[in-house]
Amino acid sequence: MQQQIFQIAYQLSAEGKTPSVALIKARLSTPVALPVVIQALQKWKASPQLGKPTEQTSQTQHSPSPSSTEETGNIDSNMASRLSALEHKVDKILALVEALAHR
Repeated sequence: MQQQIFQIAYQLSAEGKTPSVALIKARLSTPVALPVVIQALQKWKASPQLGKPTEQTSQTQHSPSPSSTEETGNIDSNMASRLSALEHKVDKILALVEALAHR
């Protein structure tokens, strides 16, 4: 499961996005406990090359069709800004939870 989280974090980073717990959880194929995602994300941040796709993995991935990107283009920019604001809030909450846990 950690490897999938590493790959998602790497992919988000490659897309120019800052990997966050919320973004990773949204892209996971199966539900994963929050502490598992947090721990894997922390490991990835220490070694971002962990999620780098191998030659075999990168060949199986495909780009969205031009028509699908055109249809979602307007929605994506609005969603991206809203998601960014939510990620910021989640990061603050996680920092508070971690601070409380270390008391």
